Amino acid sequence: MATLKRENVIVIIIALLILLLSSLRSYFRADDFAHLLSIRYETSEDIARLVTKPEFTGFFRPVVKLFFLVNYSISGLNAWTYIAGSVAIFVVDVYVYYWFVRAVSRDAFQAEGAVLLLVLQMNTYLYAVNWIGAVSNVLAALFVMTSVLFYIRSMSIGSFGWFAYAMSVISFSLGLLSKESCVVIPLILMAYDALFVLLDAPGKARVAELMILRYVPFGGVFVAYLVVRNASGSLPFSGGYNYTLNLGANIIRNGFFYGVQLGYLPGAVFVLALPSLLIKRLGFERKDSRVMLFGVFVASVLSLPVLALSWSSPTWLFPPAIGTTLAASVLLRKCLAEGMGSRARFVLYGVLASALLGAGILYMKLSEARWLQWGSYTKNVLQELQRSYPELPHGAEIYFVDRDVGKEYGIERLFRNHPGNAIRLWFDDLSLGATTVGSWNELDAILGKNQNGIEDVYVFEYADGHVFDMTDALREGGR
Repeated sequence: MATLKRENVIVIIIALLILLLSSLRSYFRADDFAHLLSIRYETSEDIARLVTKPEFTGFFRPVVKLFFLVNYSISGLNAWTYIAGSVAIFVVDVYVYYWFVRAVSRDAFQAEGAVLLLVLQMNTYLYAVNWIGAVSNVLAALFVMTSVLFYIRSMSIGSFGWFAYAMSVISFSLGLLSKESCVVIPLILMAYDALFVLLDAPGKARVAELMILRYVPFGGVFVAYLVVRNASGSLPFSGGYNYTLNLGANIIRNGFFYGVQLGYLPGAVFVLALPSLLIKRLGFERKDSRVMLFGVFVASVLSLPVLALSWSSPTWLFPPAIGTTLAASVLLRKCLAEGMGSRARFVLYGVLASALLGAGILYMKLSEARWLQWGSYTKNVLQELQRSYPELPHGAEIYFVDRDVGKEYGIERLFRNHPGNAIRLWFDDLSLGATTVGSWNELDAILGKNQNGIEDVYVFEYADGHVFDMTDALREGGR
């Protein structure tokens, strides 16, 4: 009997090594500082704020806040527990994904192939795991899969497995409290029922009635979620902050981005499998077509909520990847299930080579943007600032003149609207402020409007992940 256990073990070990090595220099960046500031000065003093106060963006994600709260309680501003926690959740994701695919396909070998494809598609999860603040995406993927998995098991345990069903509803609840996109979980359950239960059921009307009754608790959870969410003052689902919905060109641009990122390895599987499918005339059973359609549906509904946003992020790729790899695993199983003949080896080695090529392209893009150094760059800025001024006066204002403005690793990208939060957190002083500017002329224009003088103004130039104190030069009138 064919198996991919050895390949999976090797690929998973390599993926974990890459995740851990890429995280060695990682640190907090951008939105992380806003999360931490809220945890330090609000949530840690009143645990009820987990559900009564939204995030800085206006989103309602208590599970994410709990993740930061637990890790802050353990290690404070040391990032190692946060990173370890994110990697650990990803490992659980991979384990649950195996059982998720096995439950949907009823095929252990296909589940092994799906895990192989998921782990090989590193571009879909490296960003989400390496950036601490993107933990909402690995959590969302986890709760989508557990909700569907327990839902399927609830129908296969006797007449109705109430415990498994309750766990499915609880997973849906936790998903909503992790990321808004989990609102589509009931749609995924409906799709599963339609494809794998209703189509083959005698007495479809009666079965449809029972299906509707099974959805009622999910509807109740969603209504309760909306009530608590609105009471906390969170943003509506239409967006806000920099997540504003904007139909039109955004859908085309984001659709292309998602198509390329999510479709690269599944597309390679299709191209490599096509000769075998044609030559050996491996027909598709009804179950195969349904599993593929279900995978495409899962990927689509988990992508659609963000297609109309005014911008896109690679950290959002992981949840829909569970659908695309599920669909592609059908083709992989068809080619490999009969043994490792020459055509099967061609497909398997071709998939591995395609993944290696994709990883190489990803590495070049990350190297060009210095993405893996962003965390260490933010830490450099904070440490070098503190070395220059171990204590800052109350109400001080720090300006960073960005000599790398426009570059991926410029200070504006590192802190992304949160330099003030980072400074307040680092110096434990809520009165401090910080601003990034793109040039000295821009700084001069700002200081020219300052009615309080420049006694409490501190200026640093930023370049290549380091800052240089220019405060004396500013006060002496030269640069």
